[in-house]
Amino acid sequence: MKIAFAYEINDYSIFNNNYNILYLTHENFNRINEIINSMKYFSCNVDNIFQILLLQSYNIDITKILIIEFEYYQMKEKFQKLFPNFQYLMIQKNNDFNYVTLMVNLDRRSDRIYNFHNTYNKKYPEFLKKLIRFPAVDGKTYDFKDDMHLFDLKQLPFKKQRNPYDNHGYRAGVLGCSLSHFNIWKKLVETDEQKENDFILVLEDDIQLCDNFDIKLNELLNDLNKDKKWGLCFLGFTDFKNFNDVKISDKLIQFSGKTRLNGGGTFAYLIRKKGARKLVENALKYKIQQAIDWFMIEQFDEIICYKAEPELVFSAVANNDPNSDSDVQNLNHKIINLN
Repeated sequence: MKIAFAYEINDYSIFNNNYNILYLTHENFNRINEIINSMKYFSCNVDNIFQILLLQSYNIDITKILIIEFEYYQMKEKFQKLFPNFQYLMIQKNNDFNYVTLMVNLDRRSDRIYNFHNTYNKKYPEFLKKLIRFPAVDGKTYDFKDDMHLFDLKQLPFKKQRNPYDNHGYRAGVLGCSLSHFNIWKKLVETDEQKENDFILVLEDDIQLCDNFDIKLNELLNDLNKDKKWGLCFLGFTDFKNFNDVKISDKLIQFSGKTRLNGGGTFAYLIRKKGARKLVENALKYKIQQAIDWFMIEQFDEIICYKAEPELVFSAVANNDPNSDSDVQNLNHKIINLN
């Protein structure tokens, strides 16, 4: 049985199709070299391990992480002698689905991540171990000049924008949010190690989870795993109107391609590589002319898209809660003056 072990990954998640994962505690780190030096049959293929490539692609500092491949049963006795009291968690490979969970978060809003962990650590500790922070683009400080080719408002009538009433207006907060999600899609498309049917769970940092979220998410994933057609699946969505949408199971509704006048769900969604590829292609082809959730809705005629029913995730901002704290909506200065 092949095993991999990693150091100091409390806030991150490691995924691999071929290995079980062993998490070592901090005090064991200084003794890892003893194993490396004493075991001739170690295979330290760090560059070939998918986890390291994935962590690099998400700008996580891999100097804090060490992953070693070894044959556990060949050195079990030696390992236990070196680490008699270590605590570990063994994660078995899941043959049904493989996914990464990203939480989009501004560098200046570490309080959001802290609050989320503090709220759900006792309820869903295993889920939080899978959470990877994805650095959001901060419209307050970011220089958009190299990315402005993605955005446009000049096409009239709007191509691929069937509802022209809600454009982005080049507002810094809206563009930063849009670019954050676009970067995730692009990373997914460009990551060769990610298989076509693997997916990413994207979360924004101001969400609330439903009761029994972990159980309900696994049930939803089991349903989705039987269906290879979908490209997007929203875990929460703000428009409950039916536009010839189809209930395909007791947990899922498929959106029609009809024009919607309201809606959004970037606060929590699953995205497959083929869904990400189509979003990236259309962003480059038609340009992003609206807020990113509206841009995604405009692709419902080209991407098979579902929503969870009932919802698993909620957003105070998306539901227009007056007490919500939205960095996107609070940052209204414009990158380009339209006047």
